[in-house]
Amino acid sequence: MTAPRQDLDAMLGPYAELYRAIQDRMRPGQVLAADSPHQTMTGHFHHGTWTRERLAAHRRILTDLRWANADKPRDGRAILLTAGPPGAGKTSALQLLDQLRQQHAPLAEELTATHPRLADFVIVDPDQFKRALLTDPTTRPELPDRALGLPGGHRLAPAEMANLVHAESRHLANQFALWAREHGHNLLYDTTLRTLNGHHALLADLATRGYHHRTLLSVETPLHTALTGNATRWRDGRHAFDTGTNPYGGRMAPEHYIRALYPNGPAERSTSRTNARRLAADGAITGTIEIDRGNTGNTGDAEPRPGTSTHRLADTTVHITTGGSAHTTNPEVRPQRPVTLDVAQRLRQARQLAITTGNGSGELDPTTDSPTPTSIPAGGHTRQPEVCNNPDGATLHRNSGTDAT
Repeated sequence: MTAPRQDLDAMLGPYAELYRAIQDRMRPGQVLAADSPHQTMTGHFHHGTWTRERLAAHRRILTDLRWANADKPRDGRAILLTAGPPGAGKTSALQLLDQLRQQHAPLAEELTATHPRLADFVIVDPDQFKRALLTDPTTRPELPDRALGLPGGHRLAPAEMANLVHAESRHLANQFALWAREHGHNLLYDTTLRTLNGHHALLADLATRGYHHRTLLSVETPLHTALTGNATRWRDGRHAFDTGTNPYGGRMAPEHYIRALYPNGPAERSTSRTNARRLAADGAITGTIEIDRGNTGNTGDAEPRPGTSTHRLADTTVHITTGGSAHTTNPEVRPQRPVTLDVAQRLRQARQLAITTGNGSGELDPTTDSPTPTSIPAGGHTRQPEVCNNPDGATLHRNSGTDAT
């Protein structure tokens, strides 16, 4: 056993055996893997479309999220794309930036120039759809009893089934993003940036729609720190699940997925950071924020790049570039013709991608289907007397019950 593995097991304590058992079931071909026969597209997506029951569930989930974001600003000028391995701390990095905006005067002006407040963004994250699907017993994957049992008499928590709704959650995230774009909301895409598929076209299309502030937040950390962060997040959620304080549990990505993001070794730069810099070099973004935690393997970065300011806070280093990329002399976006796929074709691709690249982390790149996904009509959903518009032109009335016609 290697020293990092020993350190991880020591950190997990009594949960080490349980963690290993779940990780084993997330390996390709296993019951909790993205290519498992129990993943939801197998039972609910046939002949190019979702079943009637699943479409109804999608309408409910999307309507709830639209209402939750209806009051967000609609100036439609800002995109924030996060990039980094699972467990790198992208969520805490976003929170840190908001805190620095208020407390750290030298950084406040630069951060304000790159992007609005976090509260002003509509977040496009497949993980929120995973939670919605997995916490509802009517949409949770059906697993045999042998798959539900775990060492020590434990039972699977809903979050530990995330791979099984991987493709479905990405589809819902794309539908939600389309609604947010049509309504002019500022958008925050949570990604690993494992590949660049679709990202250039997405950002170019958004630029033509008036999104003039396109900021990339790249969070980099050593492999062992990402693995530890991934396991710690799961352990804390699992403990809360076992004690009855969190019915969802803790989410985690498969270790093999995280390790694959460091193809040159654990001490070298991740693919996420490499691809982030490629996007910057291509001029697809207007500002970059790089957060480095620990010894990230970014050798050659000791000298500041032109146009970049550097701020060091304890073990965290923040590099900020505004007014164009730090890696290119041509900050103009190169427009590309968006690829439009019909719903059936896009979902067939989503299913195949889930089988071949699913990570179950909730941090899947949202652009791999199509930068301009076609919307499945969402209809209305009645709740209360307040009224707002849905992307299909119908009116939504809030009350709790049936779909409005």
